[in-house]
Amino acid sequence: MNHILLTILPTGASGPPRFTSFLRRSLFLTSLCFCLAGPGAGRAQAGVGETWEWRNPLPQGSGIKALAEAGGRLIATGRAGTILTTSDGMNWTRRESGTRNYLQAVAASGTTLVAVGREGDIVTSTDGGLTWALRSSGAVEWNTVVHGGGVWVAGGVGFVGALSTGAVMTSLDGLTWTTRSVPNAGGTEFLCAVWTSTRFVLGGTNLNTAPGTVLATSEDGTIWTQRAAPLTAVNGLVWTGARVVAAGQSTAPSGGEIYVSPDGIIWIDALTPNAPAYFGGVAWNGTQLLAWPVSSSQAAYTSPTGETWTPGAVLSTNPQFNPGSAAGAGTTLVVGGDRGLIVRSVNSGATWSLVSSGVAGNLNALTRFAGRWVAAGGEGSLTSSSDGVTWTPASSGTLSRFRAIAWHNGLWMAGGREEVTPPGLTGRRQYSLFTSTDGVTWTDRSFGSTGGSRRQIYSVIRAGSQWVAAALGAVLTSPDGITWQERPAGSENRAVAWNGNRLLVVGGQNEGQISETGLVNLSDDGGVTWGIQAFGQFLRGVTWTGSQFVVVGDQHGVYTSQSGDAGSWTFHTSGSDTDLRCVMADAGSLVAVGANDTTGSAIRTSRDGVTWTPRTAPTTQVLYSVIKAGTLYVATGYDGVVLTSPDAITWTLRQTPTTHELYAAAWDGRQLLVAGEGGAILASPAQAITVP
Repeated sequence: MNHILLTILPTGASGPPRFTSFLRRSLFLTSLCFCLAGPGAGRAQAGVGETWEWRNPLPQGSGIKALAEAGGRLIATGRAGTILTTSDGMNWTRRESGTRNYLQAVAASGTTLVAVGREGDIVTSTDGGLTWALRSSGAVEWNTVVHGGGVWVAGGVGFVGALSTGAVMTSLDGLTWTTRSVPNAGGTEFLCAVWTSTRFVLGGTNLNTAPGTVLATSEDGTIWTQRAAPLTAVNGLVWTGARVVAAGQSTAPSGGEIYVSPDGIIWIDALTPNAPAYFGGVAWNGTQLLAWPVSSSQAAYTSPTGETWTPGAVLSTNPQFNPGSAAGAGTTLVVGGDRGLIVRSVNSGATWSLVSSGVAGNLNALTRFAGRWVAAGGEGSLTSSSDGVTWTPASSGTLSRFRAIAWHNGLWMAGGREEVTPPGLTGRRQYSLFTSTDGVTWTDRSFGSTGGSRRQIYSVIRAGSQWVAAALGAVLTSPDGITWQERPAGSENRAVAWNGNRLLVVGGQNEGQISETGLVNLSDDGGVTWGIQAFGQFLRGVTWTGSQFVVVGDQHGVYTSQSGDAGSWTFHTSGSDTDLRCVMADAGSLVAVGANDTTGSAIRTSRDGVTWTPRTAPTTQVLYSVIKAGTLYVATGYDGVVLTSPDAITWTLRQTPTTHELYAAAWDGRQLLVAGEGGAILASPAQAITVP
């Protein structure tokens, strides 16, 4: 029979003073360590870890921010340099942009397109979006781009040290760009732009206490003039053919304002709402204008010309959501927002009805294309509709936050937490689990919890005749990966190891608080009953070397024990200012990864678990996991980071098509899979595999 054992540190063991620095820990995202050494007979073939393809969601999982039409195609741009094209609004193709930075806006003129984004990146296509050329413009974050009068104009915010200023660049061909100056733009961030057929108009926000530029105009993009308007932020601009309409917020008690101008120079207050409302943007469909609020608890406003405005019903009261995009055709209006929610009106906004988009990600862009409504947004969500009522997703897969992925004997297992319940699914789905026999097609095995709340799965391994998963407040066991038994154990379990007889789960409780404590849970009966030991700091990773357990955690802590019993643990240090999140053992070598206060990323190696040597990482991002894939060491981390090494000493940074956190990796002898935020599952196969 197992008994509950509470100890602080074994008698005679040495260790660091009990001290938790909440500030230091808050600098890095908390994570688990899931470590799984690949099959001993496997050998990482040439190319593994170098190129990556999406497996979930499909066709890809990076958020979409903007849409534009050119040459009979609809082009979508977004996070991680994502560019997609479609000719029917339903079938999408990924295009190479040449950057991994967030492309936040895209515009078209004929078959030429320009997309702009973060880190000063500007990418241009002259063939309707099929191929792209990258141009970099320095320390600028671009938010908007527009074409008019033979000139391209990009607007955003530039940075010089800690100072920010409104940034504008122009180009005649979309390839060669010139910086332009805007008066009194210190502290300004330009958010939107239009061309009136004779003049460019830029709108934005200014965070300085002194009045700054939130509206500016230029006839040619070269010389800019500040224009006065009592708005603290211009969140949307459109040109109706007769006037410019600016929607945003002001210091007035109502908060929201709409201004109109026939020329972009003289502005008239067209609407100050009676009830508080902040406008997130404005859309024009050729016959009417729609100004949508930042919250669905507030009314949207419509106007045929922009001169007089009519308040409609609130967009939705149950559930409430944050609108992020809108489009219209005649008297039909469609507004999309977070969690994939869409509301539709057929009477110019007088009444609204909630419709199912079929996707769960935030909808950041909406348009009419090829006779369909098309919506795109967070986590690669894509959906379209011919009538605005019935929506057909063009994207598929789960958006669960995967913290664990493993392979054993022909079965892949991915575990995490369901952030958004998939459309059409109800019931208790607290544990998110998916299985696959090929790493391409995944089957939902999610199930309920006795606790009734969503619980994160942090790691999963095969231990003898069963699967074992470490989760929040429980350890899960299953003989086949389909039917699971929930066994209450520990508090915040992070990682699990098995020595052939004993299961050992590490984690802690009260993470990030002064009362934070590390915990080790032991079971000798396959996870049915558990004994608990308390340690000085939060524990995140564990491995069995063949002769001893090695546990790593915060504050450079390493513990070793041959048995795992209370009183048998010895403390070692991995190096100052280091939080280790994962440790793995292979052929007498130990590799641990995590975070370091100085370098950001941390890699340590050891032969015995006692003496640790720091290794240089080609990234500053926090590392979450490390495994052995045949002869190749693979580490994953924040911002879509994947590192590979033949010897755990010299590491190479690999480019992946995502900026999601990648928490775990696994290897089946043929392909390497990594998993992370937003349901991301990426594959680097030894041989190309066609994904349907």
